[in-house]
Amino acid sequence: MLKRPARACDLVAFETLFDWPPDWAHVKNALIRGKDTASLRRLLWFLGGNGREIPADVVQQIIPLWRHDDSLVRACAIKIILDAGTEDHVREVVDEGWAAGDSDHNYVENHWGSWLLIDRAKWLSLNELRARIPDSYHADALEVRGEEDSDFIAYAKWLDRALKPHASLPITVELQRDEQRDSTPTRSGSRPHS
Repeated sequence: MLKRPARACDLVAFETLFDWPPDWAHVKNALIRGKDTASLRRLLWFLGGNGREIPADVVQQIIPLWRHDDSLVRACAIKIILDAGTEDHVREVVDEGWAAGDSDHNYVENHWGSWLLIDRAKWLSLNELRARIPDSYHADALEVRGEEDSDFIAYAKWLDRALKPHASLPITVELQRDEQRDSTPTRSGSRPHS
């Protein structure tokens, strides 16, 4: 994989077909050398396909890359932190103020960063979380993190305000409880596979 030409296409299917190296020293060396952004993107993208399998010492080398100049490198590093990072790694990203929507973020970074905050930054309140993720992720945050009726009521009010200017007919937001899921409101959709 590390010897592929820089301009070669990397199909999404390749991500999970990557065989782990018998010796991670080559990966560590590639991370240290990482002068070529395209090669670094490729390496992190392939590693991110099975992030939970990456040895802890390699994950430790990847952590600082969430601050890289390139948004796709940051996105891949954040995905690996989501899957394999410790709580301290997650806190580092959160405490330094990562939020979706910065002008230099691409949609991939916004996506994985938002899921990092939703899934792993449990100490953030839902209000703090919603302020740092795109509107399109608010329902996901509520599904994963919502615990109080007030969370669902606040979301329903926000949704009502967001939809009213675009609706020609009255909109009613109705919350339903699924008794089999410990009284958690239901919603279609789920977190993408990581």
